[in-house]
Amino acid sequence: MRNNKDERILSALISCPTIRAASKKCDVSETQIYARLKDDGFRKRYDDLRLSIVDAAVQKLQQSITTAADTVISLASDNKIPAAVRLSAAKTVMELALRMAEYSRKRRDEIHDSLDITNLTRAEIEALTEAAAGDDASLSVIVRAAAAAQQLDAAEGKLQAHEINFNLF
Repeated sequence: MRNNKDERILSALISCPTIRAASKKCDVSETQIYARLKDDGFRKRYDDLRLSIVDAAVQKLQQSITTAADTVISLASDNKIPAAVRLSAAKTVMELALRMAEYSRKRRDEIHDSLDITNLTRAEIEALTEAAAGDDASLSVIVRAAAAAQQLDAAEGKLQAHEINFNLF
């Protein structure tokens, strides 16, 4: 019984802009909805459902972005279209290009920052460098791998110097 009620609540929460509207839609009191939202398991299901809907929408937008970009670019370059429309389209293309570039940079940096290459072996660093070599977006990974390799070389050099010093005593 509760599972059916939870499904009705979830459906109403997803499809309505407010708790009050969801309450009316699923015929469950606002108090009961708030109580369900305090339950960790229910809240997780609700959050997961919301995230899956957002992910689906983002994926749909990503799939249509090329078509949208082509449309805006054609508007911007068609001399038969009024100048104000072409200017607006050109601005839109530039703004979207800048936003996408910034998003790509941030996302790449997040991914690269999540890589902890300080504890990699030389072989792992070389493999990472080789894997990233064909991808311009992975330039910072290559740079970090090279820096890590240099740090590794320096550490090995210090270790050898300490071994030599130790052997002298």
